[in-house]
Amino acid sequence: MAWCLNEMKRASRDLGYGDDWHKALEHVKNLYVEPGKQPQLIRDLRTKQIEYMDKNNLDHDSAARPRSWRMEMMSPERQLVNPFLTGGETISVSYP
Repeated sequence: MAWCLNEMKRASRDLGYGDDWHKALEHVKNLYVEPGKQPQLIRDLRTKQIEYMDKNNLDHDSAARPRSWRMEMMSPERQLVNPFLTGGETISVSYP
């Protein structure tokens, strides 16, 4: 628990909230896109990931990768278990 608290305080300081990790947590909880914009955000993050992998030569089959990665909307039932997204070959995205 001490390690977790120290990490929360470290992250809080990185965000400019000093040791007040409660304020930092509220800040992070409110960093979300408006309803309907989540799929675009995930797509943009995926694009940045591909660019990073290409720039750093981290994938040997970059030509096939964009065709094999997919994104799908998560069912309302699944969102009760995981309210954000899941990764892998198919990225499942919560959609309000």
